[in-house]
Amino acid sequence: MQTERIVGEIVRTPERLEVVAGVAVFAATPDGCFYAIRERRTKRRTLKIKGMLSAPFETVEAGETYEQAVARTFKEEIVTGFPTPQLGPRLCSMCFSEGVWLHAYLIEVDARFNATTGLGGEDIEPYGWVHSSLVENAPRGLFRPGNREIVASFRAYQQEGENFKPRVYFTTSDYITEEEYCSAEGRC
Repeated sequence: MQTERIVGEIVRTPERLEVVAGVAVFAATPDGCFYAIRERRTKRRTLKIKGMLSAPFETVEAGETYEQAVARTFKEEIVTGFPTPQLGPRLCSMCFSEGVWLHAYLIEVDARFNATTGLGGEDIEPYGWVHSSLVENAPRGLFRPGNREIVASFRAYQQEGENFKPRVYFTTSDYITEEEYCSAEGRC
């Protein structure tokens, strides 16, 4: 498994700490809108409950770089038949659970485009363009954990420009409780 070593504000992540890597694609317009999907399944390990909104997240496949995983995720979960825009900076890295890390990348787009879910349609459905301020002010549970951290990092990127350094979060602010999983799984 490839483990990227990052310097600056991001702590070096030894391979033994990153067991499962994932990427988030934050396709955003200059005015702060990003493309969101709706989750169709509940999955504890990756902190999602059916119905939550999210920027597209995907697991990095064996032999894939983070950048290749972002390009695949864009094609599978955002749009098919549209060339993948140039990959922007890494916005942040966050720990979802022990050994499960998500690395969020920005894809800057000039304007909103019509998106259709591709191969990832089994687990997700298209939702549409959402302004990032909605995430900042949303009640807990509307957005999948990790989205607040991605939006906060995107805001920092917009403000800091060339001085931006990717953020690291060792936990997410919207952690899902056992009761919430139990309810989502119909066991309560």
